[in-house]
Amino acid sequence: MNPPRPMNEFLDKLNAMSILLGALITGFIAWVIHRWDLRTKKKFMNDELIDKMEVILRLEKQTQELITKFENLDIKTYNSDAFEDLYLDIYESITKDDLYKIYKKTLSDLVKVYKKIEFLKTMSLFKIYTDYVNKWEAHRVSSEHIQHFGRVKDGIYCDTNIGYMEITKSQLKNNMEVIKNLKVEINKVLQKRFYWMNPLNNL
Repeated sequence: MNPPRPMNEFLDKLNAMSILLGALITGFIAWVIHRWDLRTKKKFMNDELIDKMEVILRLEKQTQELITKFENLDIKTYNSDAFEDLYLDIYESITKDDLYKIYKKTLSDLVKVYKKIEFLKTMSLFKIYTDYVNKWEAHRVSSEHIQHFGRVKDGIYCDTNIGYMEITKSQLKNNMEVIKNLKVEINKVLQKRFYWMNPLNNL
C-alpha cells in the first residue's frame, strides 16, 4: 500500500531540504577552508616581506660600500653577497586572483615591490661590478691602451677606465634609488597588517 499523498509531499520536501542543507553546509565548509587558505598565504607573504626588508637593508649597505670604493678609486678587489634571498618563489606560487583577495587595493603596491626586487636581482652588485671589470680588462689589453700606458698596471685610471667607473657609479646610484623606493613600498604593503602601529617606519 502506498503512503498517503500528504506524507509523500512531506517526504519530498524533507528530502529537498536535506539536499539544500547539505549543499549549504558543504559551501560553508569550502568558504571557511578558502578563507583559512588565504589567511595562511597572507601570513607567508607578509613574513616574507619582513624578511625581504632585512635583505634589502643589507643590500643597501653593500651598495653604498661599493659606491664608496669607486669614489675612492679602491676597486681592485670586491667580495659581493649574491643575495640569493631575493627569490620570488612564494609570490609567484600564489595566483593573482588570491593575491587580489588578500591585498585588494594594495595589490598594485605588492606588484611594484616584486618588480623592483626582480630588477635588483637582475642588476645585482655582482653583475654590475663584473661588467665593469670585464670592460676594463678588455680595454687594458687593447693596443690603444698598451700604446699609451704599457702592458702592466700603468694607466689603470686612464680616461677610458674613468668613464667605465662613472657609468658603474651611475648604475649603483640607480640601484640605491630603487632600494629607497622599495623600502617605502614594502612598508606600505605591510601597513594593514600593523594597522595599530608602524614598526618598519624607521627602516
